[in-house]
Amino acid sequence: QFLQEVYLGKASAAAQEEARLQAEADAEEQKRLDEEEAAREKEREEREERERKEREKAEAEERKAREEAEETARKAAEEARKAAEEAKRKAEEAKLAAEAEEKKRKEEEAARIAAEEERKRKEEEAKEKVRLAKEKAEAEERKRKELQAQKRKEGKQGMLYKKGGTKGSSVFSRANWNQRWFVVGEEGILRYFKDQDMKDMKGEIVLSECKAFRLGNHRERLNCVLFELKNGETFFMSADSETEAEDWLSVVKLYVEE
Repeated sequence: QFLQEVYLGKASAAAQEEARLQAEADAEEQKRLDEEEAAREKEREEREERERKEREKAEAEERKAREEAEETARKAAEEARKAAEEAKRKAEEAKLAAEAEEKKRKEEEAARIAAEEERKRKEEEAKEKVRLAKEKAEAEERKRKELQAQKRKEGKQGMLYKKGGTKGSSVFSRANWNQRWFVVGEEGILRYFKDQDMKDMKGEIVLSECKAFRLGNHRERLNCVLFELKNGETFFMSADSETEAEDWLSVVKLYVEE
């Protein structure tokens, strides 16, 4: 019984091995067949690709030949059209040249006439501007002189401080400052009095004889109007405010400005 089981076991193992080997052989055969089929399929695809490319090449060459023929025909037609146009252009060129020359001559003549008229117009405008400017300047000068004469006639008066002494005086010298009533009229003489009653005149200055007028400050007084007299002396008078000093300066200048 034991030997029989051993024998049967070996027989079963041999059968299994034979079946395995057969399966491997079948698989190998199937693989070979698949590879051959794949090779045939690849060859077919390559053949079809070559045929497709050949067809495309033939079509491209045919299309190129057709396009070249069409281009040749188009160029021939274009050259014929250009030749016709050139002939037409040359036929009209002489006429156009003559018309252009005549037009140019007329334009040049019109431009010359227009330039001459413009030159005359500008000359007239310039003369008119000069005339108007002269009239305006003369009117402004008359107005200025009338206003100046009116202001001279009106004159000015008011209480100011006068620096005592003038000879050798300067902004650094010390002196007494006295209140005085100053009056200037149409004749251009600045007179100053002890008080507003104008009964006691302390002095006078002929403004046309002064060399210069200016604003300044003294170390003792601000808002001063300085008169530089022709004899070298400096006359000081001081206002209570800068505005008042500027007003007096503008008034005294009226009598020396022309």
